[in-house]
Amino acid sequence: MKLDEIKGYIKNWSMYLKENRVEGLTKILKDYEYFEFESNPSLGSDSEYLHAYIGISEDFKDIQIFIISDFHDCKEKKSDISNHISIANLIKYTKKDTKKGMIKEVIDDKRVKKRISRWKKDPYSYLKEQVSGDDNLVRCFKIPTEDLLTTSHRAYFAIKKARTAKEKDYRLDLIIKNIEKDRMQEAEISYDTIRLVPPFPPTTKTLFLLEHN
Repeated sequence: MKLDEIKGYIKNWSMYLKENRVEGLTKILKDYEYFEFESNPSLGSDSEYLHAYIGISEDFKDIQIFIISDFHDCKEKKSDISNHISIANLIKYTKKDTKKGMIKEVIDDKRVKKRISRWKKDPYSYLKEQVSGDDNLVRCFKIPTEDLLTTSHRAYFAIKKARTAKEKDYRLDLIIKNIEKDRMQEAEISYDTIRLVPPFPPTTKTLFLLEHN
């Protein structure tokens, strides 16, 4: 995809969220279990974060997640920024996943299982009650590169309990699972490190794909 098309998808997602809020977000994403992506050298080796932008077509039928390093996600790199953007592989739940809340992957951590189960059961019921009306209207996930221990990764959609005084306050989350590709087995799982955008950082210099969107 060309840069203008990618930015168009990201802008469409922003407009969709403004109109449809959390209910719209969960309607679009609820059928997806995780997305797969690679942290290959073209994404940038001098990066603190990989950015995973959500984008959608004008008819709201084609959802995409675009991956780029913070090193390349800036105006100064605009001339060849398209060469450093990859598209993640979004994976839907299969027909065999009929029992709500069941996790077919071998994941031992109980906290991780609980967060993934919340997403699979009924994400809207968890995310609808929020401290701020803009919470969970995610346009970009910031994934720490220090969590990416292999070159192949899965990012499971999940829901975590927010660290607030409100009893029913939840946040959209990602569970990062590193994959040893030659054996397709779990290498390590990380969580509690993903940052959501918004809220926006003090500077958006390294969030170029969100500019004017």
